[in-house]
Amino acid sequence: MAAVPSAEPPEADMAALHIGDGAEPAATTAKETTNAATADETTSPETAETTATERSGSAGAPAAVAERPLIMCSATELCKLLAAAETCESFVSAMRVIRKRLSGVTPPVQEFLDGGILPVLLSVIKHEHEYATQHEVMFETLWVLTNVASGTSDQTRELIEAGVVEVLVDILKSYENETILEQAVWAVGNIAGDGTMARDFCISKDVATQLCRLAANPYDGVKVNLTDNLSWALSNICRGKEPPASMDVIRQVLPTVRKLLVDAPPHRDTAMSDACWALTYASDGDNERIDLILGLPDVVPKLVELLALFEGSARLPVVRCIGNLVSGNHTQTQAVIDAGCIPPLIAALENETDAVVKETCWALSNIAAGTQSQIESLLGHGALEPVLRILGHTDEYSVKVIKEALWIVSNLLVGSAVDFRTSLCTPKVMSALCNPLAAKVVLDPHVTKISLEGLHILLRADPTLATVVESFDGLAETIETLSESTESCAEVASTLLAEYLGRVLPTKSAVQA
Repeated sequence: MAAVPSAEPPEADMAALHIGDGAEPAATTAKETTNAATADETTSPETAETTATERSGSAGAPAAVAERPLIMCSATELCKLLAAAETCESFVSAMRVIRKRLSGVTPPVQEFLDGGILPVLLSVIKHEHEYATQHEVMFETLWVLTNVASGTSDQTRELIEAGVVEVLVDILKSYENETILEQAVWAVGNIAGDGTMARDFCISKDVATQLCRLAANPYDGVKVNLTDNLSWALSNICRGKEPPASMDVIRQVLPTVRKLLVDAPPHRDTAMSDACWALTYASDGDNERIDLILGLPDVVPKLVELLALFEGSARLPVVRCIGNLVSGNHTQTQAVIDAGCIPPLIAALENETDAVVKETCWALSNIAAGTQSQIESLLGHGALEPVLRILGHTDEYSVKVIKEALWIVSNLLVGSAVDFRTSLCTPKVMSALCNPLAAKVVLDPHVTKISLEGLHILLRADPTLATVVESFDGLAETIETLSESTESCAEVASTLLAEYLGRVLPTKSAVQA
Protein backbone atom coordinates (compact mmCIF):
# COMPACT_ATOMS: atom_id res chain seq x y z
CA MET A 1 0.00 0.00 0.00
CA ALA A 2 1.21 3.50 -0.81
CA ALA A 3 2.00 5.88 2.03
CA VAL A 4 1.33 3.30 4.72
CA PRO A 5 1.47 4.97 8.14
CA SER A 6 3.83 4.01 10.88
CA ALA A 7 1.82 1.04 12.05
CA GLU A 8 2.81 1.15 15.68
CA PRO A 9 2.69 -2.13 17.55
CA PRO A 10 -0.05 -2.36 20.13
CA GLU A 11 1.04 -0.28 23.07
CA ALA A 12 1.77 -1.90 26.37
CA ASP A 13 -1.24 -0.22 27.91
CA MET A 14 -2.71 -3.48 29.09
CA ALA A 15 -0.43 -5.64 31.17
CA ALA A 16 -0.98 -9.36 31.26
CA LEU A 17 -1.25 -9.79 35.00
CA HIS A 18 -4.19 -9.82 37.33
CA ILE A 19 -4.24 -9.56 41.10
CA GLY A 20 -6.97 -11.43 42.90
CA ASP A 21 -9.52 -9.95 45.29
CA GLY A 22 -10.54 -7.25 42.82
CA ALA A 23 -7.66 -4.98 43.73
CA GLU A 24 -5.84 -4.67 40.41
CA PRO A 25 -4.66 -1.24 39.22
CA ALA A 26 -7.15 0.09 36.68
CA ALA A 27 -4.72 0.56 33.82
CA THR A 28 -2.45 -2.44 34.35
CA THR A 29 -4.52 -5.44 33.54
CA ALA A 30 -5.92 -7.16 30.51
CA LYS A 31 -8.28 -9.05 32.76
CA GLU A 32 -11.12 -7.15 34.36
CA THR A 33 -12.89 -10.08 36.02
CA THR A 34 -12.31 -10.22 39.76
CA ASN A 35 -12.72 -12.90 42.34
CA ALA A 36 -14.94 -10.68 44.45
CA ALA A 37 -17.89 -13.08 44.28
CA THR A 38 -15.74 -15.99 45.32
CA ALA A 39 -14.28 -13.93 48.16
CA ASP A 40 -17.78 -13.34 49.52
CA GLU A 41 -18.44 -17.07 49.42
CA THR A 42 -15.24 -18.14 51.11
CA THR A 43 -14.36 -15.35 53.52
CA SER A 44 -16.14 -15.38 56.85
CA PRO A 45 -16.93 -12.18 58.80
CA GLU A 46 -14.65 -13.36 61.57
CA THR A 47 -11.52 -13.41 59.41
CA ALA A 48 -10.31 -9.94 60.39
CA GLU A 49 -10.56 -10.80 64.07
CA THR A 50 -8.75 -14.12 63.83
CA THR A 51 -5.76 -14.37 66.16
CA ALA A 52 -2.96 -16.85 66.59
CA THR A 53 -3.46 -17.38 70.34
CA GLU A 54 -4.42 -21.05 69.84
CA ARG A 55 -0.93 -21.73 68.56
CA SER A 56 1.10 -20.15 71.37
CA GLY A 57 2.80 -23.39 72.25
CA SER A 58 3.86 -24.46 68.74
CA ALA A 59 7.53 -24.52 67.82
CA GLY A 60 7.19 -22.25 64.78
CA ALA A 61 5.03 -19.53 66.34
CA PRO A 62 6.68 -17.25 68.92
CA ALA A 63 4.39 -16.31 71.80
CA ALA A 64 4.65 -12.60 70.98
CA VAL A 65 3.31 -13.29 67.49
CA ALA A 66 0.62 -15.65 68.70
CA GLU A 67 -0.91 -13.00 70.93
CA ARG A 68 -1.55 -10.55 68.08
CA PRO A 69 -4.30 -10.58 65.42
CA LEU A 70 -3.10 -12.17 62.22
CA ILE A 71 -3.70 -8.98 60.27
CA MET A 72 -1.01 -7.27 62.38
CA CYS A 73 1.65 -9.89 61.70
CA SER A 74 4.55 -9.29 59.32
CA ALA A 75 5.02 -11.35 56.16
CA THR A 76 7.72 -13.46 57.83
CA GLU A 77 5.56 -14.04 60.89
CA LEU A 78 2.58 -15.06 58.76
CA CYS A 79 4.72 -17.54 56.82
CA LYS A 80 5.92 -19.09 60.08
CA LEU A 81 2.39 -19.29 61.42
CA LEU A 82 1.27 -20.92 58.17
CA ALA A 83 4.04 -23.50 58.25
CA ALA A 84 3.31 -24.37 61.87
CA ALA A 85 -0.50 -24.40 61.68
CA GLU A 86 -1.90 -27.18 63.87
CA THR A 87 -5.41 -27.19 62.44
CA CYS A 88 -6.91 -26.80 59.01
CA GLU A 89 -8.89 -23.80 60.24
CA SER A 90 -5.81 -21.93 61.45
CA PHE A 91 -4.03 -22.73 58.16
CA VAL A 92 -6.91 -21.31 56.11
CA SER A 93 -7.16 -18.24 58.34
CA ALA A 94 -3.48 -17.43 57.88
CA MET A 95 -3.65 -18.08 54.13
CA ARG A 96 -6.61 -15.73 53.78
CA VAL A 97 -4.77 -12.92 55.53
CA ILE A 98 -1.78 -13.48 53.24
CA ARG A 99 -4.06 -13.51 50.20
CA LYS A 100 -5.61 -10.18 51.22
CA ARG A 101 -2.18 -8.70 51.92
CA LEU A 102 -1.12 -9.68 48.40
CA SER A 103 -4.25 -8.17 46.84
CA GLY A 104 -3.27 -4.53 47.24
CA VAL A 105 -2.12 -2.15 44.56
CA THR A 106 1.53 -2.74 45.52
CA PRO A 107 1.51 -6.28 46.95
CA PRO A 108 4.56 -7.20 49.07
CA VAL A 109 5.34 -10.30 47.02
CA GLN A 110 9.05 -10.29 47.78
CA GLU A 111 8.47 -10.07 51.53
CA PHE A 112 6.43 -13.26 51.41
CA LEU A 113 8.90 -15.03 49.14
CA ASP A 114 11.73 -14.06 51.50
CA GLY A 115 9.57 -15.21 54.41
CA GLY A 116 9.33 -18.73 52.95
CA ILE A 117 5.84 -18.81 51.45
CA LEU A 118 6.77 -20.73 48.28
CA PRO A 119 7.63 -24.12 49.85
CA VAL A 120 4.30 -24.08 51.70
CA LEU A 121 2.37 -23.24 48.54
CA LEU A 122 4.13 -26.00 46.63
CA SER A 123 3.48 -28.56 49.33
CA VAL A 124 -0.26 -27.88 49.05
CA ILE A 125 -0.61 -27.85 45.26
CA LYS A 126 1.56 -31.00 45.05
CA HIS A 127 -0.80 -32.66 47.54
CA GLU A 128 2.08 -33.24 49.95
CA HIS A 129 0.60 -31.09 52.73
CA GLU A 130 -1.62 -32.74 55.31
CA TYR A 131 -4.45 -30.28 54.58
CA ALA A 132 -4.16 -30.38 50.79
CA THR A 133 -7.25 -32.52 50.37
CA GLN A 134 -9.43 -29.79 51.83
CA HIS A 135 -11.14 -27.68 49.18
CA GLU A 136 -10.71 -24.35 51.01
CA VAL A 137 -7.01 -25.02 51.54
CA MET A 138 -6.37 -25.73 47.86
CA PHE A 139 -8.51 -22.79 46.74
CA GLU A 140 -6.90 -20.21 49.05
CA THR A 141 -3.43 -21.54 48.24
CA LEU A 142 -4.00 -21.22 44.50
CA TRP A 143 -5.36 -17.73 45.03
CA VAL A 144 -2.24 -16.69 46.95
CA LEU A 145 -0.11 -18.30 44.24
CA THR A 146 -2.04 -16.30 41.62
CA ASN A 147 -1.18 -13.07 43.39
CA VAL A 148 2.46 -14.04 43.87
CA ALA A 149 2.55 -14.66 40.10
CA SER A 150 1.47 -11.03 39.55
CA GLY A 151 4.86 -9.81 40.77
CA THR A 152 8.04 -8.93 38.92
CA SER A 153 9.71 -11.04 36.25
CA ASP A 154 12.33 -12.16 38.75
CA GLN A 155 9.60 -13.29 41.13
CA THR A 156 7.80 -15.12 38.33
CA ARG A 157 11.07 -16.77 37.35
CA GLU A 158 11.41 -18.03 40.92
CA LEU A 159 8.02 -19.72 40.57
CA ILE A 160 9.00 -21.25 37.25
CA GLU A 161 12.32 -22.55 38.59
CA ALA A 162 10.52 -24.09 41.58
CA GLY A 163 8.36 -26.16 39.24
CA VAL A 164 5.07 -24.31 39.77
CA VAL A 165 4.02 -24.45 36.11
CA GLU A 166 4.29 -28.23 35.90
CA VAL A 167 2.20 -28.65 39.05
CA LEU A 168 -0.45 -26.26 37.76
CA VAL A 169 -0.64 -28.24 34.53
CA ASP A 170 -1.20 -31.40 36.57
CA ILE A 171 -4.08 -29.65 38.32
CA LEU A 172 -5.56 -28.58 34.97
CA LYS A 173 -5.35 -32.19 33.80
CA SER A 174 -6.69 -33.90 36.90
CA TYR A 175 -9.21 -31.63 38.63
CA GLU A 176 -12.88 -31.41 37.75
CA ASN A 177 -13.93 -28.86 40.36
CA GLU A 178 -14.46 -25.66 38.38
CA THR A 179 -13.63 -23.33 41.26
CA ILE A 180 -10.20 -24.93 41.62
CA LEU A 181 -9.70 -24.96 37.85
CA GLU A 182 -10.70 -21.31 37.63
CA GLN A 183 -7.99 -20.35 40.09
CA ALA A 184 -5.36 -22.61 38.53
CA VAL A 185 -6.07 -21.10 35.09
CA TRP A 186 -5.77 -17.64 36.60
CA ALA A 187 -2.39 -18.49 38.15
CA VAL A 188 -0.91 -20.01 35.01
CA GLY A 189 -2.30 -17.10 32.98
CA ASN A 190 -0.41 -14.66 35.19
CA ILE A 191 2.80 -16.61 34.69
CA ALA A 192 2.35 -16.83 30.91
CA GLY A 193 1.60 -13.11 30.79
CA ASP A 194 4.90 -12.13 32.41
CA GLY A 195 6.73 -12.05 29.08
CA THR A 196 7.69 -14.08 26.06
CA MET A 197 10.16 -16.31 27.93
CA ALA A 198 7.57 -17.24 30.55
CA ARG A 199 4.93 -17.64 27.82
CA ASP A 200 7.09 -20.03 25.81
CA PHE A 201 8.00 -22.01 28.92
CA CYS A 202 4.30 -22.45 29.72
CA ILE A 203 3.65 -23.54 26.13
CA SER A 204 6.48 -26.07 26.36
CA LYS A 205 4.82 -27.56 29.45
CA ASP A 206 1.49 -28.17 27.66
CA VAL A 207 -0.37 -25.15 29.04
CA ALA A 208 -1.89 -24.16 25.68
CA THR A 209 -3.14 -27.71 25.08
CA GLN A 210 -4.80 -27.91 28.49
CA LEU A 211 -6.41 -24.48 28.16
CA CYS A 212 -7.87 -25.44 24.78
CA ARG A 213 -9.12 -28.74 26.20
CA LEU A 214 -10.90 -27.02 29.08
CA ALA A 215 -12.41 -24.48 26.68
CA ALA A 216 -13.54 -27.03 24.12
CA ASN A 217 -17.18 -26.16 24.84
CA PRO A 218 -16.77 -22.88 26.70
CA TYR A 219 -20.44 -21.96 27.06
CA ASP A 220 -21.91 -25.43 27.56
CA GLY A 221 -22.63 -25.49 31.29
CA VAL A 222 -19.19 -24.12 32.20
CA LYS A 223 -18.92 -21.69 35.11
CA VAL A 224 -18.80 -18.08 33.89
CA ASN A 225 -15.59 -17.21 35.74
CA LEU A 226 -13.81 -20.29 34.41
CA THR A 227 -14.70 -19.44 30.82
CA ASP A 228 -13.62 -15.83 31.33
CA ASN A 229 -10.30 -16.92 32.83
CA LEU A 230 -9.68 -19.39 30.00
CA SER A 231 -10.26 -16.69 27.40
CA TRP A 232 -7.90 -14.32 29.18
CA ALA A 233 -5.19 -16.96 29.71
CA LEU A 234 -5.32 -17.89 26.01
CA SER A 235 -4.82 -14.23 25.13
CA ASN A 236 -1.57 -14.33 27.11
CA ILE A 237 -0.51 -17.43 25.16
CA CYS A 238 -0.85 -15.31 21.99
CA ARG A 239 0.71 -12.20 23.51
CA GLY A 240 4.19 -10.83 22.86
CA LYS A 241 6.28 -9.89 19.84
CA GLU A 242 9.93 -10.49 20.69
CA PRO A 243 9.60 -13.20 19.63
CA PRO A 244 5.93 -13.69 18.74
CA ALA A 245 4.23 -16.95 19.61
CA SER A 246 5.02 -19.55 16.98
CA MET A 247 2.66 -20.09 14.07
CA ASP A 248 2.09 -23.66 15.29
CA VAL A 249 0.86 -22.38 18.66
CA ILE A 250 -1.32 -19.72 17.04
CA ARG A 251 -2.86 -22.34 14.76
CA GLN A 252 -3.47 -24.55 17.79
CA VAL A 253 -5.33 -21.98 19.87
CA LEU A 254 -7.24 -20.01 17.23
CA PRO A 255 -10.11 -22.51 16.81
CA THR A 256 -10.75 -22.29 20.56
CA VAL A 257 -10.47 -18.51 20.54
CA ARG A 258 -12.97 -18.46 17.70
CA LYS A 259 -15.46 -20.44 19.80
CA LEU A 260 -15.00 -18.06 22.71
CA LEU A 261 -15.81 -15.15 20.41
CA VAL A 262 -18.38 -16.42 17.92
CA ASP A 263 -20.33 -18.82 20.15
CA ALA A 264 -20.69 -16.43 23.07
CA PRO A 265 -24.26 -15.89 24.27
CA PRO A 266 -25.43 -12.33 25.05
CA HIS A 267 -23.78 -10.44 27.91
CA ARG A 268 -20.57 -12.49 27.93
CA ASP A 269 -18.53 -9.40 27.19
CA THR A 270 -15.49 -10.35 29.28
CA ALA A 271 -14.84 -13.62 27.48
CA MET A 272 -15.45 -12.01 24.09
CA SER A 273 -13.20 -9.04 24.89
CA ASP A 274 -10.31 -11.29 25.90
CA ALA A 275 -10.87 -13.40 22.79
CA CYS A 276 -10.51 -10.17 20.81
CA TRP A 277 -7.22 -9.49 22.60
CA ALA A 278 -6.05 -12.97 21.62
CA LEU A 279 -6.94 -12.25 17.99
CA THR A 280 -5.20 -8.88 18.20
CA TYR A 281 -1.96 -10.44 19.42
CA ALA A 282 -2.23 -13.29 16.91
CA SER A 283 -2.73 -10.93 13.95
CA ASP A 284 0.03 -8.51 14.91
CA GLY A 285 2.62 -9.46 12.33
CA ASP A 286 2.97 -10.45 8.72
CA ASN A 287 0.23 -11.18 6.23
CA GLU A 288 0.35 -14.91 6.97
CA ARG A 289 -0.88 -14.21 10.49
CA ILE A 290 -3.61 -11.94 9.14
CA ASP A 291 -4.73 -14.70 6.78
CA LEU A 292 -5.13 -17.06 9.74
CA ILE A 293 -7.66 -14.69 11.29
CA LEU A 294 -9.46 -13.97 8.04
CA GLY A 295 -9.77 -17.71 7.48
CA LEU A 296 -11.70 -18.29 10.71
CA PRO A 297 -15.42 -18.62 9.87
CA ASP A 298 -17.62 -15.76 11.10
CA VAL A 299 -14.83 -14.03 13.03
CA VAL A 300 -14.54 -10.81 11.02
CA PRO A 301 -18.33 -10.23 10.91
CA LYS A 302 -18.39 -10.82 14.69
CA LEU A 303 -15.62 -8.25 15.19
CA VAL A 304 -17.58 -5.72 13.14
CA GLU A 305 -20.71 -6.50 15.16
CA LEU A 306 -18.87 -5.99 18.46
CA LEU A 307 -17.33 -2.75 17.23
CA ALA A 308 -20.85 -1.40 16.94
CA LEU A 309 -22.12 -2.98 20.18
CA PHE A 310 -19.27 -2.39 22.62
CA GLU A 311 -18.88 1.01 24.26
CA GLY A 312 -16.01 2.92 25.80
CA SER A 313 -12.71 1.13 26.40
CA ALA A 314 -14.35 -2.24 25.64
CA ARG A 315 -13.96 -1.32 21.98
CA LEU A 316 -10.17 -1.15 22.24
CA PRO A 317 -9.24 -4.79 21.48
CA VAL A 318 -11.87 -4.94 18.71
CA VAL A 319 -10.72 -1.84 16.88
CA ARG A 320 -7.06 -2.77 17.34
CA CYS A 321 -7.66 -6.19 15.85
CA ILE A 322 -9.52 -4.68 12.88
CA GLY A 323 -6.63 -2.23 12.49
CA ASN A 324 -4.20 -5.13 12.28
CA LEU A 325 -6.31 -6.86 9.65
CA VAL A 326 -6.63 -3.81 7.39
CA SER A 327 -2.87 -3.21 7.60
CA GLY A 328 -2.35 -6.21 5.32
CA ASN A 329 -2.43 -6.31 1.55
CA HIS A 330 -5.26 -4.86 -0.54
CA THR A 331 -7.11 -8.17 -0.71
CA GLN A 332 -7.01 -8.62 3.04
CA THR A 333 -8.13 -5.03 3.59
CA GLN A 334 -11.01 -5.51 1.17
CA ALA A 335 -12.19 -8.62 3.01
CA VAL A 336 -12.62 -6.55 6.18
CA ILE A 337 -14.29 -3.70 4.27
CA ASP A 338 -16.70 -6.20 2.72
CA ALA A 339 -17.66 -7.31 6.22
CA GLY A 340 -18.89 -3.77 6.86
CA CYS A 341 -16.12 -2.34 9.04
CA ILE A 342 -16.13 1.26 7.78
CA PRO A 343 -19.40 2.60 9.31
CA PRO A 344 -18.69 1.36 12.87
CA LEU A 345 -15.08 2.56 12.60
CA ILE A 346 -16.32 6.04 11.73
CA ALA A 347 -18.77 5.86 14.64
CA ALA A 348 -15.92 4.89 16.97
CA LEU A 349 -14.26 8.25 16.26
CA GLU A 350 -16.90 9.72 18.55
CA ASN A 351 -15.79 7.42 21.39
CA GLU A 352 -14.91 9.24 24.59
CA THR A 353 -11.83 7.06 25.13
CA ASP A 354 -8.68 8.60 23.67
CA ALA A 355 -7.02 5.21 23.14
CA VAL A 356 -9.99 3.96 21.10
CA VAL A 357 -10.01 7.08 18.92
CA LYS A 358 -6.28 6.70 18.31
CA GLU A 359 -6.60 3.05 17.28
CA THR A 360 -9.62 3.88 15.11
CA CYS A 361 -7.67 6.60 13.28
CA TRP A 362 -4.84 4.12 12.75
CA ALA A 363 -7.25 1.57 11.23
CA LEU A 364 -8.82 4.20 8.96
CA SER A 365 -5.39 5.44 7.88
CA ASN A 366 -4.54 1.92 6.69
CA ILE A 367 -7.74 1.80 4.63
CA ALA A 368 -6.88 5.27 3.27
CA ALA A 369 -3.56 3.81 2.12
CA GLY A 370 -5.42 1.30 -0.05
CA THR A 371 -6.80 1.22 -3.56
CA GLN A 372 -8.77 3.99 -5.22
CA SER A 373 -12.02 2.09 -4.66
CA GLN A 374 -11.17 1.62 -0.98
CA ILE A 375 -10.45 5.35 -0.63
CA GLU A 376 -13.75 6.16 -2.36
CA SER A 377 -15.57 3.77 -0.05
CA LEU A 378 -14.04 5.51 2.95
CA LEU A 379 -15.03 8.96 1.73
CA GLY A 380 -18.42 7.75 0.55
CA HIS A 381 -19.27 6.69 4.11
CA GLY A 382 -18.38 10.17 5.41
CA ALA A 383 -15.06 9.39 7.10
CA LEU A 384 -13.47 12.74 6.31
CA GLU A 385 -15.75 15.00 8.34
CA PRO A 386 -15.07 13.53 11.82
CA VAL A 387 -11.33 13.33 11.04
CA LEU A 388 -11.28 17.03 10.15
CA ARG A 389 -13.14 17.74 13.38
CA ILE A 390 -10.40 15.98 15.37
CA LEU A 391 -7.68 18.01 13.63
CA GLY A 392 -9.65 21.18 14.24
CA HIS A 393 -9.85 20.54 17.99
CA THR A 394 -6.30 19.58 18.92
CA ASP A 395 -6.85 20.63 22.53
CA GLU A 396 -9.34 17.78 22.99
CA TYR A 397 -7.09 14.93 21.86
CA SER A 398 -3.67 13.48 22.59
CA VAL A 399 -0.72 13.94 20.26
CA LYS A 400 -1.04 10.27 19.28
CA VAL A 401 -4.61 10.81 18.07
CA ILE A 402 -3.59 13.93 16.09
CA LYS A 403 -0.73 12.01 14.50
CA GLU A 404 -2.96 9.18 13.27
CA ALA A 405 -5.63 11.62 12.04
CA LEU A 406 -2.95 13.43 10.01
CA TRP A 407 -1.97 10.10 8.46
CA ILE A 408 -5.56 9.60 7.30
CA VAL A 409 -5.65 12.93 5.46
CA SER A 410 -2.14 12.48 4.08
CA ASN A 411 -2.92 8.99 2.73
CA LEU A 412 -6.14 10.24 1.17
CA LEU A 413 -4.30 13.05 -0.60
CA VAL A 414 -1.39 10.90 -1.74
CA GLY A 415 -3.44 7.89 -2.79
CA SER A 416 -6.36 9.59 -4.54
CA ALA A 417 -6.50 9.86 -8.30
CA VAL A 418 -5.84 13.38 -9.56
CA ASP A 419 -9.43 14.07 -10.56
CA PHE A 420 -10.72 12.70 -7.25
CA ARG A 421 -8.13 14.60 -5.24
CA THR A 422 -9.61 17.88 -6.45
CA SER A 423 -12.65 17.25 -4.27
CA LEU A 424 -10.36 17.20 -1.23
CA CYS A 425 -8.72 20.52 -2.04
CA THR A 426 -10.96 22.70 0.06
CA PRO A 427 -10.34 25.41 2.67
CA LYS A 428 -11.77 23.06 5.30
CA VAL A 429 -9.18 20.36 4.60
CA MET A 430 -6.45 22.99 4.37
CA SER A 431 -7.49 24.46 7.70
CA ALA A 432 -7.48 21.03 9.35
CA LEU A 433 -3.90 20.43 8.22
CA CYS A 434 -2.82 23.88 9.35
CA ASN A 435 -4.36 23.75 12.80
CA PRO A 436 -1.98 21.24 14.50
CA LEU A 437 1.03 23.19 13.18
CA ALA A 438 -0.45 26.52 14.23
CA ALA A 439 -1.33 25.12 17.67
CA LYS A 440 2.29 23.96 17.95
CA VAL A 441 1.26 20.38 18.69
CA VAL A 442 4.48 18.52 19.41
CA LEU A 443 4.81 16.11 16.50
CA ASP A 444 7.80 14.02 15.55
CA PRO A 445 9.70 15.32 12.49
CA HIS A 446 8.30 12.68 10.17
CA VAL A 447 4.68 13.53 10.99
CA THR A 448 5.46 17.24 10.68
CA LYS A 449 6.84 16.49 7.25
CA ILE A 450 3.70 14.66 6.11
CA SER A 451 1.61 17.59 7.37
CA LEU A 452 3.66 19.99 5.26
CA GLU A 453 3.53 17.63 2.30
CA GLY A 454 -0.26 17.61 2.61
CA LEU A 455 -0.24 21.42 2.47
CA HIS A 456 2.01 21.23 -0.57
CA ILE A 457 -0.39 18.88 -2.39
CA LEU A 458 -3.32 21.19 -1.68
CA LEU A 459 -1.45 24.33 -2.71
CA ARG A 460 -0.29 22.74 -5.96
CA ALA A 461 -3.92 21.98 -6.77
CA ASP A 462 -5.18 25.40 -5.69
CA PRO A 463 -2.60 28.09 -4.89
CA THR A 464 -5.36 30.39 -3.58
CA LEU A 465 -5.51 28.18 -0.50
CA ALA A 466 -2.39 29.99 0.68
CA THR A 467 -4.77 32.53 2.20
CA VAL A 468 -5.85 29.83 4.66
CA VAL A 469 -2.24 29.45 5.84
CA GLU A 470 -1.89 33.22 6.22
CA SER A 471 -5.10 33.33 8.26
CA PHE A 472 -3.47 31.31 11.05
CA ASP A 473 -1.57 33.76 13.21
CA GLY A 474 2.11 32.84 13.33
CA LEU A 475 1.85 29.76 11.12
CA ALA A 476 3.95 31.18 8.30
CA GLU A 477 6.64 32.02 10.86
CA THR A 478 6.46 28.46 12.21
CA ILE A 479 6.95 27.09 8.70
CA GLU A 480 9.87 29.48 8.26
CA THR A 481 11.45 28.17 11.45
CA LEU A 482 11.00 24.61 10.20
CA SER A 483 12.65 25.53 6.91
CA GLU A 484 15.77 26.60 8.80
CA SER A 485 15.94 23.43 10.87
CA THR A 486 18.01 20.33 10.24
CA GLU A 487 14.93 18.10 10.23
CA SER A 488 13.65 16.18 7.20
CA CYS A 489 10.76 18.62 6.84
CA ALA A 490 13.05 21.60 6.12
CA GLU A 491 13.05 21.19 2.35
CA VAL A 492 9.28 21.01 1.93
CA ALA A 493 8.88 23.95 4.34
CA SER A 494 11.25 26.00 2.20
CA THR A 495 9.27 25.11 -0.93
CA LEU A 496 6.01 26.22 0.66
CA LEU A 497 7.50 29.55 1.68
CA ALA A 498 9.14 30.30 -1.66
CA GLU A 499 6.45 29.07 -4.05
CA TYR A 500 3.16 29.78 -2.26
CA LEU A 501 3.62 32.08 0.72
CA GLY A 502 5.67 34.78 -1.03
CA ARG A 503 8.63 34.57 1.30
CA VAL A 504 12.14 34.40 -0.10
CA LEU A 505 14.55 32.89 2.35
CA PRO A 506 18.09 34.25 2.60
CA THR A 507 20.82 32.03 1.28
CA LYS A 508 23.15 30.39 3.72
CA SER A 509 26.01 32.64 2.62
CA ALA A 510 23.88 35.73 3.22
CA VAL A 511 23.00 34.49 6.68
CA GLN A 512 26.65 33.90 7.49
CA ALA A 513 27.55 37.36 6.30
